[in-house]
Amino acid sequence: MKRLVARVKEASRGDFEVEALLPFMTPERHKQGHILFQVGDPSDRMYLIQSGAIRLVEFDRRLGKGELLGEIGILSPRGARTATAMCEEDTELVAITQDKVLQLYYQNPEFGFFLVRLVTKRLLGNLAEAQFDSAETLAPGGRS
Repeated sequence: MKRLVARVKEASRGDFEVEALLPFMTPERHKQGHILFQVGDPSDRMYLIQSGAIRLVEFDRRLGKGELLGEIGILSPRGARTATAMCEEDTELVAITQDKVLQLYYQNPEFGFFLVRLVTKRLLGNLAEAQFDSAETLAPGGRS
Protein backbone atom coordinates (compact mmCIF):
# COMPACT_ATOMS: atom_id res chain seq x y z
CA MET A 1 0.00 0.00 0.00
CA LYS A 2 2.88 2.39 0.76
CA ARG A 3 4.35 1.72 -2.69
CA LEU A 4 1.00 2.46 -4.29
CA VAL A 5 0.67 5.73 -2.37
CA ALA A 6 4.20 6.71 -3.44
CA ARG A 7 3.37 5.90 -7.10
CA VAL A 8 0.18 7.96 -6.92
CA LYS A 9 2.06 10.94 -5.46
CA GLU A 10 4.65 10.65 -8.21
CA ALA A 11 1.94 10.30 -10.85
CA SER A 12 0.13 13.41 -9.65
CA ARG A 13 3.10 15.50 -10.79
CA GLY A 14 1.91 15.04 -14.38
CA ASP A 15 4.92 13.54 -16.14
CA PHE A 16 2.97 11.24 -18.49
CA GLU A 17 3.98 11.41 -22.17
CA VAL A 18 1.20 10.55 -24.62
CA GLU A 19 3.75 8.82 -26.90
CA ALA A 20 3.81 6.01 -24.31
CA LEU A 21 0.40 4.97 -25.67
CA LEU A 22 1.66 4.34 -29.22
CA PRO A 23 2.47 0.62 -28.75
CA PHE A 24 -1.18 0.07 -27.76
CA MET A 25 -2.63 2.01 -30.71
CA THR A 26 -3.56 1.11 -34.27
CA PRO A 27 -3.27 3.47 -37.25
CA GLU A 28 -6.28 4.79 -39.18
CA ARG A 29 -6.55 7.06 -42.22
CA HIS A 30 -9.60 9.07 -43.11
CA LYS A 31 -10.43 11.40 -45.99
CA GLN A 32 -11.51 15.01 -45.66
CA GLY A 33 -15.20 15.18 -44.72
CA HIS A 34 -15.26 11.77 -43.02
CA ILE A 35 -17.36 11.71 -39.84
CA LEU A 36 -15.27 9.90 -37.25
CA PHE A 37 -18.14 9.79 -34.76
CA GLN A 38 -21.35 11.66 -33.91
CA VAL A 39 -22.97 12.85 -30.69
CA GLY A 40 -24.54 9.88 -28.93
CA ASP A 41 -22.51 7.20 -30.74
CA PRO A 42 -20.96 4.55 -28.49
CA SER A 43 -17.52 5.66 -27.33
CA ASP A 44 -15.27 2.70 -28.00
CA ARG A 45 -11.98 4.44 -28.94
CA MET A 46 -9.75 7.34 -28.11
CA TYR A 47 -7.64 8.92 -30.87
CA LEU A 48 -4.32 10.71 -31.24
CA ILE A 49 -3.98 12.87 -34.34
CA GLN A 50 -0.77 12.11 -36.26
CA SER A 51 -1.45 14.50 -39.17
CA GLY A 52 -4.38 16.45 -40.53
CA ALA A 53 -7.15 18.05 -38.49
CA ILE A 54 -10.43 17.17 -36.82
CA ARG A 55 -13.30 19.60 -36.19
CA LEU A 56 -15.49 19.06 -33.12
CA VAL A 57 -18.63 20.37 -34.78
CA GLU A 58 -20.75 21.35 -31.75
CA PHE A 59 -17.88 23.31 -30.20
CA ASP A 60 -16.49 24.68 -33.46
CA ARG A 61 -13.08 23.56 -32.22
CA ARG A 62 -10.24 22.42 -34.47
CA LEU A 63 -7.83 19.77 -33.20
CA GLY A 64 -4.50 19.10 -34.89
CA LYS A 65 -1.35 17.02 -34.74
CA GLY A 66 -0.50 15.67 -31.31
CA GLU A 67 -3.95 16.21 -29.80
CA LEU A 68 -6.13 13.52 -28.26
CA LEU A 69 -9.86 13.20 -28.72
CA GLY A 70 -12.59 10.84 -27.60
CA GLU A 71 -11.50 10.69 -23.96
CA ILE A 72 -14.66 12.20 -22.45
CA GLY A 73 -16.99 9.57 -23.91
CA ILE A 74 -14.77 6.74 -22.72
CA LEU A 75 -15.06 7.92 -19.11
CA SER A 76 -18.67 9.11 -19.26
CA PRO A 77 -21.29 7.06 -17.38
CA ARG A 78 -23.27 6.33 -20.57
CA GLY A 79 -20.16 5.67 -22.67
CA ALA A 80 -21.50 7.93 -25.43
CA ARG A 81 -19.84 10.55 -27.61
CA THR A 82 -20.38 14.14 -26.52
CA ALA A 83 -19.51 15.76 -29.87
CA THR A 84 -19.36 15.07 -33.58
CA ALA A 85 -15.83 14.73 -34.97
CA MET A 86 -15.31 15.44 -38.67
CA CYS A 87 -12.03 15.25 -40.60
CA GLU A 88 -11.33 18.78 -41.88
CA GLU A 89 -8.65 17.40 -44.17
CA ASP A 90 -7.14 14.01 -44.93
CA THR A 91 -6.19 12.80 -41.48
CA GLU A 92 -3.96 10.12 -40.00
CA LEU A 93 -4.82 8.95 -36.50
CA VAL A 94 -3.85 6.23 -34.11
CA ALA A 95 -6.63 4.71 -32.03
CA ILE A 96 -6.73 2.92 -28.70
CA THR A 97 -9.75 0.89 -27.63
CA GLN A 98 -11.85 1.70 -24.60
CA ASP A 99 -10.89 -1.62 -23.00
CA LYS A 100 -7.18 -0.84 -23.34
CA VAL A 101 -7.65 2.74 -22.06
CA LEU A 102 -9.44 1.44 -18.96
CA GLN A 103 -6.81 -1.26 -18.43
CA LEU A 104 -4.00 1.32 -18.62
CA TYR A 105 -5.99 3.70 -16.41
CA TYR A 106 -6.06 1.12 -13.61
CA GLN A 107 -2.49 -0.13 -14.14
CA ASN A 108 -0.67 3.16 -14.66
CA PRO A 109 -1.33 6.00 -12.20
CA GLU A 110 0.56 8.47 -14.43
CA PHE A 111 -1.82 7.75 -17.29
CA GLY A 112 -4.83 7.86 -14.96
CA PHE A 113 -3.93 11.34 -13.69
CA PHE A 114 -3.15 12.50 -17.22
CA LEU A 115 -6.55 11.31 -18.44
CA VAL A 116 -8.48 12.82 -15.53
CA ARG A 117 -6.69 16.16 -16.00
CA LEU A 118 -7.33 16.12 -19.76
CA VAL A 119 -11.05 15.42 -19.28
CA THR A 120 -11.30 18.09 -16.58
CA LYS A 121 -9.51 20.65 -18.76
CA ARG A 122 -11.84 19.93 -21.69
CA LEU A 123 -14.99 20.07 -19.59
CA LEU A 124 -13.94 23.34 -17.93
CA GLY A 125 -13.11 24.80 -21.34
CA ASN A 126 -16.48 23.73 -22.71
CA LEU A 127 -18.23 25.22 -19.67
CA ALA A 128 -16.36 28.53 -19.98
CA GLU A 129 -17.22 28.68 -23.68
CA ALA A 130 -20.89 27.96 -22.99
CA GLN A 131 -21.00 30.66 -20.31
CA PHE A 132 -19.38 33.15 -22.68
CA ASP A 133 -21.81 32.27 -25.46
CA SER A 134 -24.84 32.62 -23.16
CA ALA A 135 -23.59 35.94 -21.74
CA GLU A 136 -23.02 37.24 -25.26
CA THR A 137 -26.49 36.12 -26.33
CA LEU A 138 -28.19 37.73 -23.34
CA ALA A 139 -26.28 41.04 -23.53
CA PRO A 140 -28.07 44.02 -25.09
CA GLY A 141 -27.38 43.89 -28.82
CA GLY A 142 -26.14 40.29 -28.49
CA ARG A 143 -26.81 37.42 -30.83
CA SER A 144 -30.38 36.26 -31.24
